[in-house]
Amino acid sequence: MIVLSAKLTAENKAEFEGKKEEIEAIVAHLGKLLGGVTFTIKDIQKGSIKITINGSPEDVEKLHELFESGELVDVLGIPVENVELLGTEDTEEDKKLQFIERIIAGEDFGNDLVGVDLSGAFLSKANLEGANLRIANLEGANLEGANLYGANLYGANLNGA
Repeated sequence: MIVLSAKLTAENKAEFEGKKEEIEAIVAHLGKLLGGVTFTIKDIQKGSIKITINGSPEDVEKLHELFESGELVDVLGIPVENVELLGTEDTEEDKKLQFIERIIAGEDFGNDLVGVDLSGAFLSKANLEGANLRIANLEGANLEGANLYGANLYGANLNGA
């Protein structure tokens, strides 16, 4: 797993803030730089672009080497500030990110999300129809375009969502 940090400037901030498709294009472009490999987005943090991506250990190492050698200075016009290798152990944060990925992918979660921590999650356009999100922590989550029809949000923390 690797974390790619890029700086948003006044010129590109409005273009990329909250736009999953553009961020997916960045990740796809990184894959092309490495000869057609595929990375998956694990997390996107607001502010500057900070993308956590998964790939094979070889591909992740190659991406890190491109940054260290100075060959990877920007991606689609956005200056890359840092490329950080993360350990391969599944931390609680990794498990949370994997759970969020399953929700976004529409995998069956039984609609029972009572009390789960989805703080800061990128749930844009996720189908949460009928989900029981009672007392869930959705603080800072991106719910833009998410289907919340019939969802139970009683007692959920929606600060900044």
